[in-house]
Amino acid sequence: HMEDGRPILTINRMPTFVDQVVNDIRQNRPSIKVRPVDDVADDEIADIYTGLIRHIEHASDATVAYVTAVEGAAQCGIGHFRIVSEYSQDSTFEQVIRIKRIVDPFAVTWDPQAVELDRSDAMYCFYEQALDLETYKARYPDSALTGFDFMDVDSTHLGDWRQGEEIRIAEYWTKTPEKRTLALLDDGRTIDITDMKESDGLLQDDQGGVFRIVKSRKVKRSKVEMRIINGHEVLEGPFEWIGTGIPIIPVIGKETHIGRRTIRNGIIRHAKDPQRMYNYWRAAQTEQLALQPKAPWMVTPKNIAGVESLWQQANRRNMPYLPYAPDPDNQGIPPQRNMPPVGSPSMHQEILVAQDDLRAATGIHYAPPTSDPKEVSGKAIMARQRQSDVSTFNYSDNLARAIVSGGRQLVEILPKVYDTDRVVRLLNEDDTTEAARINQTVVDHAGEEHRVNDLSVGVYDLAVTTG
Repeated sequence: HMEDGRPILTINRMPTFVDQVVNDIRQNRPSIKVRPVDDVADDEIADIYTGLIRHIEHASDATVAYVTAVEGAAQCGIGHFRIVSEYSQDSTFEQVIRIKRIVDPFAVTWDPQAVELDRSDAMYCFYEQALDLETYKARYPDSALTGFDFMDVDSTHLGDWRQGEEIRIAEYWTKTPEKRTLALLDDGRTIDITDMKESDGLLQDDQGGVFRIVKSRKVKRSKVEMRIINGHEVLEGPFEWIGTGIPIIPVIGKETHIGRRTIRNGIIRHAKDPQRMYNYWRAAQTEQLALQPKAPWMVTPKNIAGVESLWQQANRRNMPYLPYAPDPDNQGIPPQRNMPPVGSPSMHQEILVAQDDLRAATGIHYAPPTSDPKEVSGKAIMARQRQSDVSTFNYSDNLARAIVSGGRQLVEILPKVYDTDRVVRLLNEDDTTEAARINQTVVDHAGEEHRVNDLSVGVYDLAVTTG
């Protein structure tokens, strides 16, 4: 735009650097692999976990959630995705797990005492959303803020939870430590028996099966609950979550701890000043070049007598010729044009310096095809690409760590959600699908019942690969 007749340009190069990081991750999608840990877990169940998680990712379009999170990390230092449980159909009670994206990276506020990269040590967090008044009234008709006195509610009490006709609500997640009793059963399962009845070392489940307790111990576990609040009251809840971790997973860009302060940044933060300098010098160059065709003519009044209108258009129209009359008082010298402004080599150099500062601040180095004739070999191009990949590796690495954190939550809650005899769909590494039956009860030759493909048996961990 123009200010005081001078150009003020913003040539934003930041999205290109962000896209470089994000699109590289798009091309190298992360993949989860579940592995058995203890002697009770086996490879077959691990493969079922892996295929089931891949199917959940596919059904959830989890790649979009992951990319949205890493975009937030690259732009402003943090992004998020979340895990939810929902009913598979309106006509059934079977639940499924889905991975959802969180669009606004600033919608989540974490416990400031949490220091782990995945915030697994956070005792609470808020996930905020803004609703217009009509939607809010329809969703929460019994709220104290839906009456006719809505606009009369003390704004000091609500603070920034209310902005005009818009009100903010939040999912308030809390984690409360509590003591539980953990038992190892004779069929290899490890379950929580705190709320179950035990008699002489025997335990009966909901299906009437009787199991012997091999050993038990007291443990500390976290009870995770969610409430929906509006800054004035609790609208819904509490709802107990099936896992022991808050099902919101952050993806961090760069994080620095200074005393009690935590400073996060993405690619853009340290490149702001080089971007401003680039804008300044490009605007100055544009202004200088724009003035060149407007160099004034040096004439006398007698030179242009009778043809003034043509000369007034000389800087706006491409005239094939300009008539003039010789002026005897000026020795008959024809009109002359002043020298136009000459482009400044130092100005062009400053633009190049600002470009180099942008690459240095973002850590993304690229070379245009003609920038250096020596860098034409494949090795030179790969070396330059490797330099950029190393500088921005923390984004893909932190995304992989976040996916591992989310995968561990999935491994924990899957046996609780998929706890009945059912057929599940598995997605293989080559994108082919197959069906597997889990939690199937079979009777052996001795007449004893066993569960086949029981997801609750064994301990599993996982790793993430890219490519």
